[in-house]
Amino acid sequence: MNSHGLTNTIMSRSIESIKLKRYYNRTSRRLKSRGLLRTDLGEADSPYTSKNLIENFEKIALYEEYIIKNGKFISKETESKLKRWETAIKLNVIHGKTNSRHQIKIDKKNISNFSHRLSNLTGLSIEGNEGDSNFIILFLD
Repeated sequence: MNSHGLTNTIMSRSIESIKLKRYYNRTSRRLKSRGLLRTDLGEADSPYTSKNLIENFEKIALYEEYIIKNGKFISKETESKLKRWETAIKLNVIHGKTNSRHQIKIDKKNISNFSHRLSNLTGLSIEGNEGDSNFIILFLD
């Protein structure tokens, strides 16, 4: 891409950003005027500190929630190793027995949308694959 093409790309993103900023400002003013958007800092019902956020991130990123024992998932927090995916990601989504068909449909659509977005960002193939999977997502009761 020549420098002119790069300049056009940067300019079009800037114009798009400006348009989005205007849209969100209009939307927030409209919602605030109708009492539909919070204006407080939320301390009363979300008393999270930076320390809480760091601890939660570490638990999510650096620990497994379950182990597999005798072919069953057992709830047990264990240290995990960070992994870098270099091959296609094959997702298997497992729902608990009490998940409604409606919720399962919503979950699968959200996972599909996010997978496509993540695939576009990373260049990795990310697809659903119930049989031969290398990544499992659990929605348990």
